[in-house]
This record gives sequence, C-alpha cells and structure tokens, in this order.
Amino acid sequence: MKTKADLLFGPDVSGTGFTPAGIAGFSDLRPSAVVRELIQNSLDAALIEAAETCTRVRFRRYKCTLKEIPGIKSYRSAFRSAVKAQARPAAQMPTQAKLVVDRIDNALKQNSQEVLSITDNGVGLNDRRMSALLSDGVSAKSDKSTGTFGNGHSVVIPASNLRYVLYGGITDDGQTLGAGHAVLASHSVPQEDYGRSAHGLYIKSFRQNQDGLQYAFAKGSELPNMSALEVACIREAHGHGTAVIIPAFNNFEDDRSLWEMVSSAAACNFFPAIHDERLIIEVDDSDDSSQHELTSECVRVLNAKTLPSILAKYNDQQRIGRRGAFLSGRKANDAFEAVIRGDVRSVPTSQGDVLVKLLVRDTGKHGVGLCRNGMWITDDLPRFQTDFRDRQPFQAVILLNSDHRNSFYDLVQEAETPLHDKLALKQMSKARQRDLRKAFAEIREWIRTEVPEAKTESYSPEDILAFQFNGPEAKGPGGRVASFWGTPVTSRGPRPSQPPEKDSLADDPEANVENGSSKRKKEKKDPKERKVAIPFFQIASVPDGPGEQIIYVECERACDDAELCVFIDENVDATCDRQAPAQVTPLLLSDVSISGNQLSDDAIIRNNQDAIGVPLGKLVADSTTVVKIGYTIPDDFVRLLPGQRPALRIEIGNRITSTRRTATEANEGKDSYSA
Repeated sequence: MKTKADLLFGPDVSGTGFTPAGIAGFSDLRPSAVVRELIQNSLDAALIEAAETCTRVRFRRYKCTLKEIPGIKSYRSAFRSAVKAQARPAAQMPTQAKLVVDRIDNALKQNSQEVLSITDNGVGLNDRRMSALLSDGVSAKSDKSTGTFGNGHSVVIPASNLRYVLYGGITDDGQTLGAGHAVLASHSVPQEDYGRSAHGLYIKSFRQNQDGLQYAFAKGSELPNMSALEVACIREAHGHGTAVIIPAFNNFEDDRSLWEMVSSAAACNFFPAIHDERLIIEVDDSDDSSQHELTSECVRVLNAKTLPSILAKYNDQQRIGRRGAFLSGRKANDAFEAVIRGDVRSVPTSQGDVLVKLLVRDTGKHGVGLCRNGMWITDDLPRFQTDFRDRQPFQAVILLNSDHRNSFYDLVQEAETPLHDKLALKQMSKARQRDLRKAFAEIREWIRTEVPEAKTESYSPEDILAFQFNGPEAKGPGGRVASFWGTPVTSRGPRPSQPPEKDSLADDPEANVENGSSKRKKEKKDPKERKVAIPFFQIASVPDGPGEQIIYVECERACDDAELCVFIDENVDATCDRQAPAQVTPLLLSDVSISGNQLSDDAIIRNNQDAIGVPLGKLVADSTTVVKIGYTIPDDFVRLLPGQRPALRIEIGNRITSTRRTATEANEGKDSYSA
C-alpha cells in the first residue's frame, strides 16, 4: 500500500515559537518585495535553468473551500497543539505571536478561502530542487542566477494567513512533483517523548538522508488536486514549469487590486527584461472564480508593448515605503528612458568590460542604476550621488547579464543582500571590496568624461531659490508632508533698507575741518574685541521624494560647531511680491543622516519637542557634507497660507538653533546663510 502525502511535522527540540526569525524578518514586506521575489525566481528558472528565450509568469486568484486545502486536517490539529504548548504559564505568548495565532484562527473559521497561484515556464521541480526549496538558506539554482540565497520561500509565506504555501512542478521529461511548507510553532504529540517541529512539510515521509535526499515527495497521480490542476495547466501551456500556490491569500495586506500590485512591482523592477521581450506577466484577477474555472476574461498582460503605458501611470510615484526601498515609479521611468534612448557603451574596468546605457538630458536629476539579469538592483552605488554635481543632468543604467559574466558581475553578486535590492560591501573581504570600489570608480570617471559640464548661472547671495510646491499630503497625526519637485527658480528677494551714504563732510558730526582739509575721528575700539572669521557656506538642495531632501553643504572656511535648519518661508512666494518682514516656519525633521551615517532621534536639535535642527559639528575648510532629511510641515502652515506657493529656505551657521533665537533673529544673524 502506497503512503499518502500529508502535512507532517518532524521531531525537533529547538522550541521555536510562532515568530521564528526566518519568517518574522519578512512579515512586514510590501507587495513589491514579494512579487519581486516570485518573478525573480521564475526569471532564473526559465532563462537560465531552462534556457528559454522568454519567461512567462501568470498570477491567478481564485476561491476554494477550506477542506480543499491539502493536509488541512493535520494542519488544524498541529495548530491547536502549538497554541497549547506556547500558551503555558511558564512560556507566556508574546504579543506578536498572539497576533499570528489570531490571524490563523480567523482563517480556519472561514469556509471560503482566497487562493493565489503563480505559474511559470521554468525548469520545473525535481527531488533536489524541491528539497532545496523546503530548506533554509539552501539554493539549488545555477551560479548564474540572480537569487542564490535560498530564502525565496520565506518571503512568500507571510502572504498566507495560514502561513502555508504549496508547490508543484513538471520537468521537461514530464515528471510531476508536489509538496508544501507550513510554519506554526513547536508542539508535542500525545504518547511521544519528544517535541514536534514548527515547520510542517506536505510530503509522503521523511527519509534517512538517502542519496542526499531527506524527503519522499508526492509524484504523478499522488499530487493533491490543488497542485495537480496547476501542473496540468503548465503542461498544456509550456510543457515544463513550476507552480507556487498560496491558500488563505491575504492580498499582501494591501487594498489594491492584484493587477495594480503585480504590474507596478513588475514594471518598476523588471523593465529591462520586459523591454527586451525576455519576460511577460499575465494577471487573472477574476476574484469570484473557482480553481476549476481555468479560463477567464479578466486576464491582463504586461509585456514590451504595454510596458511604457503601465510605467507612465506610476511616474508620479516618488517613494515606496518609509525607507524608500525598491524602485519608485518616478525613478523607474527615468531609468527606463535611459534603457530605450540611451547610448549603449562598453566601459572597460579592471574587473572586465561593463555595459552602460547613458542618456544626457537638459533638465532633471543625475541617476545611475544597476540591473542584473533584467532585474533592477539599486541606485545606491559608492559615491555616485556626489560626484556629478558639476555635470549636466543624465541617467545611466549599468546592465549585467550572466551571458557575459566576468569578475565585475561576480563582485556585484557577492555584494548583494538577500533581497537583491542593496549592495553591502562590508560583507565582502577587504580585497574584494577594494576591487569592486575601484571598478565603480572607473565607471564614475568614464561617466564624468562622457557627460558635459553643467551650464552655470550666477546667483547673488540675496536671491532665493524657490522650489515648486505641489501641495500637502496627509502623513498621519502631527504633520503634513509636501512635495518639492521641479527645477529651482531664482526669485529676487526684497533688499533690506540701507541708510544713505554721507557724501558731505558737513553732515558728519565726527568730521574735523582744518585748513580746508577734512579728517574723521578714529573710533575707539574695545581692546578685548577681536575679529571673528565668519564661515562661508554654499548650499544646494535637491528633492529625493515626497517629504525628503538631500542637502549638499560646502564649507569654504572651517566651522567649529555648525548647525543646519530648514524652513518654509511663509512670506516669500514664487514672485517675491510681498515685502513684509520675514516669517518662517521650521520643518519638522526625521530620518536624518550626515554623509551616510544615520543620526539618532536624540541627537536632532529640538525646540519644544519639535525636531528642527541638524547638528553638523566641526566642518573643515573646503569640505563637502551631504545631509539627507525626512520632513513634515506643521498642520497650521497650510491654514496660514491657503493656495500660496512658499519657498524652501535652508540656513546654516554656528549654532543657529541652540541659541533659541526667533526666526526673524535667525534670518538677520550674520552667522546664517540661506539657500
């Protein structure tokens, strides 16, 4: 008699709770992160592993009943035991674990379940690949793949309210295989003297590591119906591929449609692959259909033809998430323009030739992005944000492909973080860091030689740079956020009144007239008084998203204790028609970093609990400091100036905030400078 597959929890004595580190680290990921991981896995499986010319990924949402979920009876039993084990007085359940338990319990009470399936035309799953998929930190991918950390399954699991994901696959020789992975908490089973693992696997049995394989999987006719139907669709459409099935799908904890989430994430992160016709995304968002209704009129397609219009929809999206992780729509559109319009050049470096697309523009910002195997990685590259301030605006994209692999490709892949959205050079050896930094420096220098110097215009110190004000946007209690975008315009500000110069000595009471000549009396000076050299600063500020600015501070002379404030000038509009005394409102600051080092909240200068200033400390002569800030605008600011366009004012000098002067006094002080 053949063993039937079921959800099995193996022996374990580790005592894992409902919030294991391997899953909790991905529990708050945005839809873009999960969709990105799913597509990246399919892209590698099709283009690299299966040698396909184009990857086809289909997202389909449908409904099923609770009892149709494979192994749900064993799941329910294990869940009850896990709750009982974790709720003992000696081991009080943490708050976050209680939230997980409540979510699972609510899902188990629903007979109708949302399901999301993701299918592709990749290489499929055999015993080795499935074993790696169910393991932690083990990858069975080729070393040419984009993802090699073996953590892709962990990213997807929180998308299920049951924390349960099923897999099915068919290889090019027609072999089919299925399995699943559920994450609960350690528990015990009656009449057993050892604990059960928090991880349940939908398999036939555990094996004694025979031939390097730990599990016996359901194959062929043994596959559960939920997996078998998806595999049948793959067989008919492509002949080989993989299905990822997410029961109790929670819509990625987002209120947008599946199409909106998938199309935005795919377009913004995979535009090189889509543009080159190496990736096509289909989304079936039919919501009320069942798994058995495999045809739908709700299928929408993201391909090379539809990509430009879909990307254009997100051109105003300036930031994703609190920290701006992954690529926003605005940056994606800029980078995409470089991909389709930029000059293609092969740039020689000490680590091999690198393909770069470069587009020089008349307006806009500088941008250099890195893509590997058709997927956007990052634009946070060493010194690429500060080395082009004297150059015309441009967009450049570094394109790495496993088909033309060299040492530079290997160094970049080694530096990537597990989600492949950052470069962490510190995780590399010192020698490897030096090699990668040198190669990036060579690319920077090449860009500098190719991009013309910026056209400069003179600004007098009295001029004010007025940034476009796009209106306030809600940012929760305690403040509003505004968007400052566009090219700064010069506005001639009002000049302070000056007393007329005295041309006649007769009008000067201090003048002496002797024998037809004149001589002024010398003023007596306090011998203790001495001249103090006032530091001179030049400031440039560029927006980095809604509620974010990057401020460049150049210090001509040394400053012992510099501070910086940012204000909204409530009195100076774009035309500077108003002539009343200056009134300024300080921005409320957050997420401050100085030259790449995050500033703690305690270090930010405050006035009545409001964070209003940045302590820069000692600045050396001829130095450049880069300050990044997040900011909000006080609620009463909008009420004071309805419909007006205010200017953004940045002030810097010797302890301009800690003296707690009024805004007017700060403006009049000789140790403050405005930009």
